[in-house]
Amino acid sequence: LCARLQRGRVGAPRASAADVGGGAPAAKRYAIALRRPLGIVLEEKGSSGVIYVAEVVEGGRAAKTGMVEVGDRLVATSAMVRSKTQDYQGVSVATGEQFVRLATAGETFDTVMAAIGSNPSQVDIKLEFERD
Repeated sequence: LCARLQRGRVGAPRASAADVGGGAPAAKRYAIALRRPLGIVLEEKGSSGVIYVAEVVEGGRAAKTGMVEVGDRLVATSAMVRSKTQDYQGVSVATGEQFVRLATAGETFDTVMAAIGSNPSQVDIKLEFERD
């Protein structure tokens, strides 16, 4: 992950789409799953905390889905958390990997970028977007 705002070139296609509903009445929500590099640049809009797509990289994974557009707002992302630790001869090892959905509302840009980055490279990152 690079940051732009400079924060956030996130990065490429394995897309599955679904209208996940909710949001503003006129807003369309959709979800995709992408592997890295995602092929999008995410930025934070001023002090509002809204994270949006600033750029769709031509030929990138997001562009190949045909779904993501500049201006789409990131509503949620998948993240991996470790829920346990085990001691092995005095060394503490994090285990118990679990995937969770992180809603971006109220979260800092850095927290959302860390959540996206927590997904292992061999796993699709689930992203939910909204557009007017």
